[in-house]
Amino acid sequence: MITSPLQSTIRCSLTRFVTAAIPFVVLASSGVAAPQTPHRLPPKVVYIEVVTTDTTAMTITVQPKNSMSADAKTYKVTPAAKITVSGNPATLADLKSGLQVHFHLTAADSTAVDELSASPAPRGSE
Repeated sequence: MITSPLQSTIRCSLTRFVTAAIPFVVLASSGVAAPQTPHRLPPKVVYIEVVTTDTTAMTITVQPKNSMSADAKTYKVTPAAKITVSGNPATLADLKSGLQVHFHLTAADSTAVDELSASPAPRGSE
């Protein structure tokens, strides 16, 4: 039997399609569900707020907004820490209870803060 190049291409493509589809047909007919891509939920925003600061011990205690005091955690603040409040340079003493904070922990110590920025909590975060 003589075939044209177009017929050969179609036959080859059809063979590849059928070969690729066989695992899905087998899964469907066997009652086994085909693998699905997991759906990811958007990240939950947790507002962390200042509870207290201790300028003598150079520590800050924070907790998730509207949580129990048992969730509070205390971190050391390094002497060279960069601290800002609403984008302006500040000191540990300037951090008042209720401010929302974002901070970076040092690479050497996961309980020491080397950069901290604070701002009033955005509206609707209560």
